[in-house]
Amino acid sequence: MKEIELEISFVTPAFLGNASQNSQWRTPPFKTLLRQWWRVVKAKDVDYDYKKLLIAENELFGTAADGCKSTRSALRLKLDNWNNGKLSNVDQGTKVKHPEVKDKKGNVVPIGSQLYLGYGPVTTRGIKDGNNAIAPLQESATLWLGFPDRFFEEIKQTIQLINWFGTLGSRSRNGWGSIMIKQASNMELKPINQSNLMPFCRDLSACLQKDWAHAVGHVSNNPLLWQTNPKATWEEVMKDLAEIKIAFRTNFHFPHEKPPHSAPEKRHIIAYPVTKHGLDRLGNNARLANQIRFKVQKTEKDQYRALIVHLPCQAPERGFLDKLSSQNKSSFKKFAQEVWPAIHQILDQNSERLK
Repeated sequence: MKEIELEISFVTPAFLGNASQNSQWRTPPFKTLLRQWWRVVKAKDVDYDYKKLLIAENELFGTAADGCKSTRSALRLKLDNWNNGKLSNVDQGTKVKHPEVKDKKGNVVPIGSQLYLGYGPVTTRGIKDGNNAIAPLQESATLWLGFPDRFFEEIKQTIQLINWFGTLGSRSRNGWGSIMIKQASNMELKPINQSNLMPFCRDLSACLQKDWAHAVGHVSNNPLLWQTNPKATWEEVMKDLAEIKIAFRTNFHFPHEKPPHSAPEKRHIIAYPVTKHGLDRLGNNARLANQIRFKVQKTEKDQYRALIVHLPCQAPERGFLDKLSSQNKSSFKKFAQEVWPAIHQILDQNSERLK
Protein backbone atom coordinates (compact mmCIF):
# COMPACT_ATOMS: atom_id res chain seq x y z
CA MET A 1 0.00 0.00 0.00
CA LYS A 2 1.04 3.56 -0.71
CA GLU A 3 -0.05 6.46 1.47
CA ILE A 4 -0.43 10.19 0.89
CA GLU A 5 -1.49 12.72 3.51
CA LEU A 6 -2.91 16.08 2.46
CA GLU A 7 -3.36 19.07 4.72
CA ILE A 8 -6.37 20.85 3.24
CA SER A 9 -8.15 24.15 3.75
CA PHE A 10 -10.39 26.34 1.60
CA VAL A 11 -9.54 29.73 0.09
CA THR A 12 -13.21 30.70 -0.22
CA PRO A 13 -16.17 29.62 1.95
CA ALA A 14 -17.21 26.04 1.27
CA PHE A 15 -20.89 25.08 1.27
CA LEU A 16 -20.08 21.43 1.89
CA GLY A 17 -23.25 20.03 3.37
CA ASN A 18 -24.28 16.80 5.05
CA ALA A 19 -27.70 15.13 4.84
CA SER A 20 -29.18 17.94 6.94
CA GLN A 21 -27.62 20.58 4.65
CA ASN A 22 -25.36 21.72 7.47
CA SER A 23 -21.73 22.29 6.51
CA GLN A 24 -19.34 19.56 7.60
CA TRP A 25 -15.99 18.05 6.68
CA ARG A 26 -16.84 14.64 5.17
CA THR A 27 -14.94 12.05 3.10
CA PRO A 28 -17.58 11.25 0.39
CA PRO A 29 -17.23 14.63 -1.39
CA PHE A 30 -13.45 14.21 -1.48
CA LYS A 31 -13.78 10.76 -3.02
CA THR A 32 -16.11 12.22 -5.66
CA LEU A 33 -13.58 14.98 -6.35
CA LEU A 34 -10.77 12.45 -6.74
CA ARG A 35 -12.90 10.42 -9.13
CA GLN A 36 -13.74 13.51 -11.19
CA TRP A 37 -10.14 14.59 -11.79
CA TRP A 38 -8.83 11.03 -12.03
CA ARG A 39 -10.97 10.69 -15.18
CA VAL A 40 -9.05 13.59 -16.71
CA VAL A 41 -5.76 11.88 -15.80
CA LYS A 42 -6.80 8.47 -17.12
CA ALA A 43 -8.86 9.41 -20.20
CA LYS A 44 -5.91 9.65 -22.57
CA ASP A 45 -4.60 6.20 -21.51
CA VAL A 46 -7.85 4.58 -22.68
CA ASP A 47 -8.05 6.68 -25.87
CA TYR A 48 -11.00 8.64 -24.43
CA ASP A 49 -13.20 5.52 -24.55
CA TYR A 50 -15.68 5.82 -21.68
CA LYS A 51 -16.33 2.06 -21.62
CA LYS A 52 -12.65 1.30 -21.04
CA LEU A 53 -12.47 4.17 -18.56
CA LEU A 54 -15.39 2.72 -16.58
CA ILE A 55 -13.59 -0.62 -16.23
CA ALA A 56 -10.47 1.10 -14.88
CA GLU A 57 -12.58 3.37 -12.66
CA ASN A 58 -14.40 0.44 -11.06
CA GLU A 59 -11.06 -1.20 -10.32
CA LEU A 60 -9.85 1.80 -8.34
CA PHE A 61 -13.06 3.25 -6.88
CA GLY A 62 -15.18 0.10 -6.65
CA THR A 63 -18.73 -0.40 -7.87
CA ALA A 64 -22.10 -1.26 -6.40
CA ALA A 65 -24.83 -1.49 -9.02
CA ASP A 66 -27.65 -3.74 -10.14
CA GLY A 67 -26.79 -6.25 -12.83
CA CYS A 68 -23.05 -6.37 -12.22
CA LYS A 69 -20.63 -7.73 -9.66
CA SER A 70 -19.98 -5.37 -6.76
CA THR A 71 -16.32 -4.68 -6.02
CA ARG A 72 -14.65 -3.01 -3.08
CA SER A 73 -12.83 0.26 -3.62
CA ALA A 74 -9.04 -0.03 -3.72
CA LEU A 75 -8.84 3.56 -2.47
CA ARG A 76 -9.13 4.28 1.24
CA LEU A 77 -9.86 7.75 2.64
CA LYS A 78 -9.82 9.10 6.17
CA LEU A 79 -10.24 12.61 7.58
CA ASP A 80 -8.74 13.52 10.93
CA ASN A 81 -11.97 15.33 11.84
CA TRP A 82 -15.61 15.59 10.74
CA ASN A 83 -16.17 19.01 12.27
CA ASN A 84 -19.05 21.27 11.33
CA GLY A 85 -18.32 24.52 9.53
CA LYS A 86 -17.95 27.60 11.73
CA LEU A 87 -18.67 30.45 9.30
CA SER A 88 -22.10 31.83 10.16
CA ASN A 89 -22.49 34.45 7.46
CA VAL A 90 -21.48 35.32 3.90
CA ASP A 91 -22.63 38.73 2.71
CA GLN A 92 -23.88 39.67 -0.75
CA GLY A 93 -20.54 41.08 -1.83
CA THR A 94 -19.64 44.20 -3.80
CA LYS A 95 -22.38 45.29 -6.18
CA VAL A 96 -21.92 44.64 -9.90
CA LYS A 97 -24.02 45.58 -12.91
CA HIS A 98 -26.09 42.90 -14.59
CA PRO A 99 -28.05 44.20 -17.61
CA GLU A 100 -30.78 41.60 -17.12
CA VAL A 101 -31.49 42.34 -13.45
CA LYS A 102 -34.12 45.09 -13.40
CA ASP A 103 -36.71 46.55 -11.06
CA LYS A 104 -40.43 46.77 -11.81
CA LYS A 105 -39.87 49.97 -13.77
CA GLY A 106 -37.32 48.31 -16.04
CA ASN A 107 -34.28 50.01 -14.50
CA VAL A 108 -31.08 47.99 -14.16
CA VAL A 109 -30.43 47.16 -10.51
CA PRO A 110 -26.92 46.26 -9.25
CA ILE A 111 -26.57 42.82 -7.68
CA GLY A 112 -24.13 41.57 -5.05
CA SER A 113 -21.24 39.70 -6.66
CA GLN A 114 -21.24 36.93 -4.02
CA LEU A 115 -25.00 36.63 -4.17
CA TYR A 116 -24.79 36.23 -7.95
CA LEU A 117 -22.07 33.57 -7.86
CA GLY A 118 -23.49 31.83 -4.79
CA TYR A 119 -27.21 32.08 -5.49
CA GLY A 120 -28.88 29.32 -3.51
CA PRO A 121 -26.63 28.90 -0.48
CA VAL A 122 -26.11 32.68 -0.41
CA THR A 123 -29.27 34.76 -0.08
CA THR A 124 -30.07 38.43 0.45
CA ARG A 125 -30.02 37.67 4.19
CA GLY A 126 -26.77 35.72 4.22
CA ILE A 127 -26.29 31.95 4.25
CA LYS A 128 -29.49 30.10 3.47
CA ASP A 129 -31.60 29.01 6.45
CA GLY A 130 -28.83 30.01 8.86
CA ASN A 131 -26.64 27.04 7.85
CA ASN A 132 -22.93 27.62 8.36
CA ALA A 133 -20.15 27.30 5.79
CA ILE A 134 -16.58 26.10 6.24
CA ALA A 135 -14.53 29.25 6.82
CA PRO A 136 -11.71 30.06 4.40
CA LEU A 137 -8.17 29.43 5.70
CA GLN A 138 -9.30 29.35 9.35
CA GLU A 139 -10.47 25.73 9.25
CA SER A 140 -8.47 22.77 7.97
CA ALA A 141 -8.32 18.99 7.98
CA THR A 142 -5.86 16.23 7.12
CA LEU A 143 -7.01 13.80 4.46
CA TRP A 144 -5.28 10.40 4.40
CA LEU A 145 -5.31 8.32 1.22
CA GLY A 146 -4.25 4.67 1.00
CA PHE A 147 -4.11 2.61 -2.20
CA PRO A 148 -2.13 -0.17 -3.94
CA ASP A 149 1.29 0.74 -5.38
CA ARG A 150 0.17 0.40 -9.00
CA PHE A 151 -2.11 3.45 -8.69
CA PHE A 152 0.56 5.74 -7.23
CA GLU A 153 1.40 7.80 -10.34
CA GLU A 154 -2.19 8.41 -11.39
CA ILE A 155 -3.23 9.35 -7.84
CA LYS A 156 -0.34 11.85 -7.66
CA GLN A 157 -1.42 13.39 -10.96
CA THR A 158 -5.02 13.55 -9.75
CA ILE A 159 -3.97 15.39 -6.61
CA GLN A 160 -1.95 17.77 -8.78
CA LEU A 161 -5.04 18.66 -10.81
CA ILE A 162 -7.08 19.12 -7.62
CA ASN A 163 -4.43 21.48 -6.27
CA TRP A 164 -4.72 23.56 -9.44
CA PHE A 165 -8.46 23.40 -10.12
CA GLY A 166 -10.26 21.55 -7.31
CA THR A 167 -13.35 23.03 -5.67
CA LEU A 168 -16.00 21.41 -3.47
CA GLY A 169 -19.56 22.01 -2.36
CA SER A 170 -22.54 23.95 -3.66
CA ARG A 171 -21.73 26.52 -6.39
CA SER A 172 -18.17 25.23 -6.51
CA ARG A 173 -17.89 25.82 -10.28
CA ASN A 174 -18.26 29.51 -9.47
CA GLY A 175 -15.21 29.48 -7.20
CA TRP A 176 -16.82 28.65 -3.84
CA GLY A 177 -15.04 25.94 -1.86
CA SER A 178 -11.71 26.53 -3.63
CA ILE A 179 -9.29 23.97 -2.22
CA MET A 180 -5.79 24.77 -1.04
CA ILE A 181 -3.45 21.87 -0.32
CA LYS A 182 -1.05 23.27 2.26
CA GLN A 183 1.11 20.18 2.39
CA ALA A 184 1.30 16.79 0.64
CA SER A 185 3.39 13.85 1.81
CA ASN A 186 5.29 11.54 -0.57
CA MET A 187 4.83 13.82 -3.58
CA GLU A 188 5.82 17.19 -4.98
CA LEU A 189 3.15 19.73 -5.88
CA LYS A 190 4.16 21.36 -9.17
CA PRO A 191 3.48 24.95 -10.19
CA ILE A 192 0.89 25.48 -12.88
CA ASN A 193 2.36 26.41 -16.26
CA GLN A 194 1.86 25.42 -19.87
CA SER A 195 4.48 22.66 -19.77
CA ASN A 196 3.01 20.96 -16.69
CA LEU A 197 -0.58 21.31 -17.90
CA MET A 198 -0.29 20.11 -21.52
CA PRO A 199 -0.34 16.34 -20.69
CA PHE A 200 -3.92 16.86 -19.49
CA CYS A 201 -5.01 18.92 -22.51
CA ARG A 202 -6.78 18.04 -25.76
CA ASP A 203 -7.68 20.06 -28.84
CA LEU A 204 -10.95 21.97 -28.48
CA SER A 205 -12.58 20.45 -31.57
CA ALA A 206 -11.77 16.91 -30.38
CA CYS A 207 -13.11 17.66 -26.89
CA LEU A 208 -16.42 18.77 -28.38
CA GLN A 209 -16.93 15.32 -29.89
CA LYS A 210 -17.36 13.75 -26.44
CA ASP A 211 -20.26 14.40 -24.07
CA TRP A 212 -18.26 14.19 -20.84
CA ALA A 213 -15.50 16.33 -19.35
CA HIS A 214 -12.24 14.51 -20.04
CA ALA A 215 -9.52 17.14 -20.66
CA VAL A 216 -8.59 20.78 -20.44
CA GLY A 217 -9.11 22.22 -23.90
CA HIS A 218 -6.37 23.79 -25.97
CA VAL A 219 -6.22 25.69 -29.27
CA SER A 220 -2.95 25.55 -31.20
CA ASN A 221 -1.23 24.14 -28.09
CA ASN A 222 -2.41 27.09 -25.97
CA PRO A 223 -4.38 25.75 -22.97
CA LEU A 224 -7.81 27.23 -22.35
CA LEU A 225 -6.74 28.63 -19.01
CA TRP A 226 -6.81 32.22 -17.77
CA GLN A 227 -5.88 34.01 -14.56
CA THR A 228 -7.21 37.23 -13.05
CA ASN A 229 -5.13 40.07 -11.65
CA PRO A 230 -3.93 39.62 -8.04
CA LYS A 231 -6.11 41.19 -5.35
CA ALA A 232 -5.79 41.74 -1.61
CA THR A 233 -8.82 39.62 -0.64
CA TRP A 234 -10.77 36.68 -2.00
CA GLU A 235 -13.90 38.87 -1.94
CA GLU A 236 -12.32 41.19 -4.52
CA VAL A 237 -11.55 38.20 -6.73
CA MET A 238 -15.17 37.04 -6.51
CA LYS A 239 -16.24 40.48 -7.76
CA ASP A 240 -13.95 40.07 -10.78
CA LEU A 241 -15.35 36.60 -11.47
CA ALA A 242 -18.93 37.83 -11.23
CA GLU A 243 -18.23 40.56 -13.79
CA ILE A 244 -16.50 38.07 -16.10
CA LYS A 245 -19.34 35.57 -15.91
CA ILE A 246 -21.96 38.25 -16.51
CA ALA A 247 -19.96 39.45 -19.53
CA PHE A 248 -19.80 36.11 -21.32
CA ARG A 249 -23.33 35.00 -20.46
CA THR A 250 -25.07 38.21 -21.50
CA ASN A 251 -23.05 38.39 -24.71
CA PHE A 252 -25.68 36.04 -26.19
CA HIS A 253 -29.17 37.53 -26.31
CA PHE A 254 -32.51 35.77 -26.48
CA PRO A 255 -35.11 36.73 -29.10
CA HIS A 256 -38.16 38.61 -27.90
CA GLU A 257 -40.42 35.59 -28.00
CA LYS A 258 -42.43 34.29 -25.13
CA PRO A 259 -40.72 31.18 -23.66
CA PRO A 260 -40.53 28.27 -23.73
CA HIS A 261 -38.35 28.48 -26.82
CA SER A 262 -39.09 26.19 -29.73
CA ALA A 263 -35.46 26.09 -30.88
CA PRO A 264 -32.15 26.30 -28.99
CA GLU A 265 -30.33 29.61 -28.74
CA LYS A 266 -26.59 30.15 -28.35
CA ARG A 267 -27.04 31.07 -24.67
CA HIS A 268 -28.33 27.54 -24.02
CA ILE A 269 -24.91 26.11 -24.92
CA ILE A 270 -23.23 27.73 -21.91
CA ALA A 271 -25.44 26.02 -19.31
CA TYR A 272 -29.00 24.76 -18.98
CA PRO A 273 -31.61 25.50 -17.66
CA VAL A 274 -31.65 29.27 -18.13
CA THR A 275 -34.09 31.17 -15.92
CA LYS A 276 -37.26 32.09 -17.85
CA HIS A 277 -35.77 30.76 -21.10
CA GLY A 278 -36.44 27.01 -21.17
CA LEU A 279 -36.74 24.87 -24.29
CA ASP A 280 -40.19 23.41 -24.81
CA ARG A 281 -38.92 19.83 -25.26
CA LEU A 282 -36.56 19.99 -22.29
CA GLY A 283 -38.45 22.01 -19.69
CA ASN A 284 -36.46 22.96 -16.61
CA ASN A 285 -35.46 19.47 -15.49
CA ALA A 286 -32.72 18.79 -18.07
CA ARG A 287 -29.21 19.69 -16.95
CA LEU A 288 -26.19 20.98 -18.85
CA ALA A 289 -23.38 22.02 -16.49
CA ASN A 290 -21.26 25.08 -17.20
CA GLN A 291 -17.92 24.01 -18.67
CA ILE A 292 -16.11 27.18 -17.56
CA ARG A 293 -14.85 26.63 -14.02
CA PHE A 294 -13.49 29.14 -11.52
CA LYS A 295 -10.88 28.44 -8.85
CA VAL A 296 -9.61 31.06 -6.37
CA GLN A 297 -5.99 30.71 -5.27
CA LYS A 298 -3.91 32.29 -2.54
CA THR A 299 -0.51 33.31 -3.92
CA GLU A 300 2.88 33.16 -2.23
CA LYS A 301 2.70 36.95 -1.73
CA ASP A 302 -0.49 36.60 0.35
CA GLN A 303 -2.60 37.86 -2.50
CA TYR A 304 -5.51 36.21 -4.27
CA ARG A 305 -6.27 35.48 -7.89
CA ALA A 306 -8.58 33.20 -9.83
CA LEU A 307 -7.91 30.55 -12.44
CA ILE A 308 -10.54 30.17 -15.17
CA VAL A 309 -10.37 26.84 -16.97
CA HIS A 310 -12.44 25.36 -19.79
CA LEU A 311 -13.09 21.60 -19.89
CA PRO A 312 -14.99 21.44 -23.20
CA CYS A 313 -17.50 18.76 -24.12
CA GLN A 314 -20.67 18.29 -26.11
CA ALA A 315 -24.11 18.36 -24.53
CA PRO A 316 -25.04 14.87 -23.24
CA GLU A 317 -26.91 12.67 -25.69
CA ARG A 318 -28.91 10.73 -23.13
CA GLY A 319 -31.58 12.74 -21.38
CA PHE A 320 -30.73 15.91 -23.28
CA LEU A 321 -30.00 15.86 -27.02
CA ASP A 322 -32.13 12.73 -27.50
CA LYS A 323 -35.18 14.78 -26.43
CA LEU A 324 -34.70 17.29 -29.25
CA SER A 325 -35.64 17.15 -32.92
CA SER A 326 -32.89 16.31 -35.42
CA GLN A 327 -32.72 19.93 -36.51
CA ASN A 328 -32.43 21.28 -32.98
CA LYS A 329 -29.84 18.66 -32.10
CA SER A 330 -27.75 19.80 -35.08
CA SER A 331 -28.14 23.41 -33.92
CA PHE A 332 -26.73 22.53 -30.51
CA LYS A 333 -23.64 20.95 -32.04
CA LYS A 334 -23.19 23.81 -34.52
CA PHE A 335 -23.58 26.49 -31.85
CA ALA A 336 -20.89 24.87 -29.70
CA GLN A 337 -18.35 25.52 -32.47
CA GLU A 338 -19.32 29.21 -32.47
CA VAL A 339 -20.09 30.02 -28.84
CA TRP A 340 -16.93 28.82 -27.13
CA PRO A 341 -14.43 30.73 -29.32
CA ALA A 342 -16.51 33.87 -28.70
CA ILE A 343 -16.38 33.26 -24.94
CA HIS A 344 -12.63 32.69 -25.13
CA GLN A 345 -12.27 36.14 -26.69
CA ILE A 346 -14.24 37.69 -23.83
CA LEU A 347 -12.00 35.90 -21.33
CA ASP A 348 -8.95 37.20 -23.21
CA GLN A 349 -10.31 40.74 -22.78
CA ASN A 350 -11.02 40.39 -19.05
CA SER A 351 -8.15 38.19 -17.83
CA GLU A 352 -4.75 36.89 -18.85
CA ARG A 353 -3.96 33.63 -20.66
CA LEU A 354 -1.64 31.23 -18.90
CA LYS A 355 1.80 31.06 -20.53
